[in-house]
Amino acid sequence: MARGRPSRRVNAPRARGRDVHPDGRANAAFQDMLAEVESSPAQTGDEGRPIKKRRVRGRLVAQGEENKPATDAREAWQKPVPKHQRGTSGGSGADVHSRQPVATLHREQTAYKDESSDESDFAWEEVGLGQEQVDAADDEVENEQDGELQLVLNDGGKEGSKQAAASRRKPLTAIERSFRLQVHKVHLLCLLSHVHMRNHWCNDQNVHILLYRRLPKQIVSLLNPDEKYPEFRQDESFKEGLKKVSEYFRGAFTITARGMSRPYWVEDSEDTPQQPPSDLDLPMQKSDFLDCAKTLKGSRDIGTQLICALLRSANVETRLVCSLQVLPLTGSTKGAAPQKPPSKPIPVIDYNAPSSDNDSDNHLKSSSPVPTPIKRPIGSTGGLTRFSNPNAPIAPTSARPPRPKPRPKKFRESRQPIFWVEVLNPISKKYTPIDVLVTRTIGKPSALAPSLSDPKNSFAYVLAFNDDLTAKDVTRRYTSQYAAKILRQRVDSIITGKAWLASVLKLFRYPGRASFKHELAEDDELAKREASEPMPRAIQDFKNHPTFALERHLKRNEIIHPRKEVGRVNTAGAAGGKVYSSNSAKSESVFRRKDVL
Repeated sequence: MARGRPSRRVNAPRARGRDVHPDGRANAAFQDMLAEVESSPAQTGDEGRPIKKRRVRGRLVAQGEENKPATDAREAWQKPVPKHQRGTSGGSGADVHSRQPVATLHREQTAYKDESSDESDFAWEEVGLGQEQVDAADDEVENEQDGELQLVLNDGGKEGSKQAAASRRKPLTAIERSFRLQVHKVHLLCLLSHVHMRNHWCNDQNVHILLYRRLPKQIVSLLNPDEKYPEFRQDESFKEGLKKVSEYFRGAFTITARGMSRPYWVEDSEDTPQQPPSDLDLPMQKSDFLDCAKTLKGSRDIGTQLICALLRSANVETRLVCSLQVLPLTGSTKGAAPQKPPSKPIPVIDYNAPSSDNDSDNHLKSSSPVPTPIKRPIGSTGGLTRFSNPNAPIAPTSARPPRPKPRPKKFRESRQPIFWVEVLNPISKKYTPIDVLVTRTIGKPSALAPSLSDPKNSFAYVLAFNDDLTAKDVTRRYTSQYAAKILRQRVDSIITGKAWLASVLKLFRYPGRASFKHELAEDDELAKREASEPMPRAIQDFKNHPTFALERHLKRNEIIHPRKEVGRVNTAGAAGGKVYSSNSAKSESVFRRKDVL
């Protein structure tokens, strides 16, 4: 094995009697080794430096010669040498290479130290980095072909911060707020006109005739009790009649479309659908309303309008109540809650399709229909079995099970209604709210108010329309947080909007109706309900509250005088915190709004 030129030689301790031998073979072997080193050129690298050697199985091997067959030194020393090949140190070059030491000579261990390199001869392990990168790239391509989702997380650099800032919602400018206020007013006027027209259709005589013919006479007599009976009996008869007519109409009417729902502002015009949904209750004419009265089919909004007309035809004073779904003044600009994506078709393997070698994997067909199992009565002999041939002729059977009735289509709408009715009790002279189709409640106004987070129902304006085409705002009857939650969504929360809304509602007011006793009693009831509203429990509800105020919400030019504390509110950060009446480290003083100057 060729070796580099040694810079220094370090010999191990010599064996005793090594240089002195009877026939001089030890000195001859040493001379042969020197001659071999001098005759062969030194192996160096590209830069002229000696090639590094690695220790493989206890021996030093030059770089690139790891795979060459190694000659066992022990075999070379133990191999006997013929007598005719033995020579002296002065022989020829061919004799020098042919000479070999005998097995009786001790091995000489020699180590060479290369001063040009400080690295030690460690057994380095090769790591294939390039191959792993190629395998990782192949795995990514396979995952993309299989349709797997790959999440790439950036290091939070400048690009990530820019994307986060772009996706963040921008605050509304003064021009945008003014524009939304004007659109809010126009939309409110349009909805008032819409419900006013539907209330007028509920007074149509043709609609009354169509609905009154279907109403049982017993229900009519319960709704109109005889005056000669005591008031208690008249009141019980009227309430029983309301239950009967609700059950009757609920079983006769069928919901076939979606009604009104909460609108939203759209940031991008591309997100606006080009056409309305196919199951939406589209605007109709009076003739279409008559057709709905004949068939008793339509949206739940139409059903409530028909029950209003039915009660009016039975000589019951009834109001048509609507929660107007108006575009919000400000606030959220995002659309409705995301709907569940449509389910993908289930792939079905078609075993009857002809297969080929080139197209052996195209067995999954998502468009092929799923064969439905054929139902047979128990004991029939001509039916198909699970493992029978589906193309075989089916023997006729004597009896077939009846086909199940198609289930009515369900629509994803709010759990609270948009339309309902209020019926005036002739005995107590109070209005009773009734919801026939959605909540199915009678006399429970709190069950008709949706939650503030309902994505399909807004609860800002609740107006009741009488049979004389007048209207009245009855929002305070159905909520206990009118000043804290509802008022900020209305136009009368603005200084100029309060006078505007009063002028609009004045158009739907009849001067002589305000003198009715039940109307006066209703006004007193609504005023007491607003005055008895409890103190808010959240800090943000005190902002612009008409009754209570916090010092933190005052403007620069406002002060509180006199500083008369009416309570304390928790400021620990919880939205549903407790209200305190004594001093506390985690509470803040509450003052009257009338004391703010």
